Amino acid sequence: MRGAWLALAALVVLLADASLLAGVARNRSGEPESELELTERELPLLSAGWGEEEVTAVVLRLDWDGPGWSRTSRHVLTDWFDRSKLEAAGYDCSYPVEAEDAATHYGRMLPREAWVVLEHEADAWRRWLEEEPLGLEEQVGRLGGGEEARARAAELEKEHERMGVGGSRLFPVDVGTDARLLRARYPDRTRYAIVRGVVKASFSRGFEPPRLRGEISRLPVETLHVPRAMRRLLDDVRRRDREDRVRRAREKGETSRPTGRHPEMREPRYAVRVR
Repeated sequence: MRGAWLALAALVVLLADASLLAGVARNRSGEPESELELTERELPLLSAGWGEEEVTAVVLRLDWDGPGWSRTSRHVLTDWFDRSKLEAAGYDCSYPVEAEDAATHYGRMLPREAWVVLEHEADAWRRWLEEEPLGLEEQVGRLGGGEEARARAAELEKEHERMGVGGSRLFPVDVGTDARLLRARYPDRTRYAIVRGVVKASFSRGFEPPRLRGEISRLPVETLHVPRAMRRLLDDVRRRDREDRVRRAREKGETSRPTGRHPEMREPRYAVRVR
């Protein structure tokens, strides 16, 4: 009887592996929905830090950006994701935002899956380059004059320059429930990827009238594993990064393990064709 159970357990494992491999093969077969050439800006190495020489996998983290992006929550608040786009994502937004209990009503709405259009290095990114400095000027203006305001202005300007050089140029630009309609609207498959995402409604009374708009909470695909046959260049980049981190830590007299999970903002050192 014990042998029969062991055989059954082995069969379950084999079936699971076969199902996984079949899914991988199916995912790689046929024509790609899109094919984008991304760089280290959008696909930085996910580093394991100290001791990573023991890690055999090479993993790239998918970084996407946008106005109102929060590095802590990973949410993107965008001006285009308004009430009509929430309805396009499948939400019922007929309840009046002026109602006293509107915040409660819309706060009960659960996140849901929708198709998200990601645009690489095109209009949305260029608008960010032009408009972001204006938002920084407003922030500095609220501080008033004086040394503090000038120091903050210099800090924000430097951050904007760093983001312009090394920040992600992959921006969400649209959402919907019908991928075919979105593809008809954005036909360039080398510039636009249509992917699954999780969206939610966001209600705020800090505006007149109160504002209802959408958030992109996350994309289910957050990392890409690089096949062994394609990772020679990335292995070299990872080795040099590790050596640099260890050297800097020793120069500073640090004894903790440097993780290196926040890459430096610099010109990209590699490009990746993602299908």
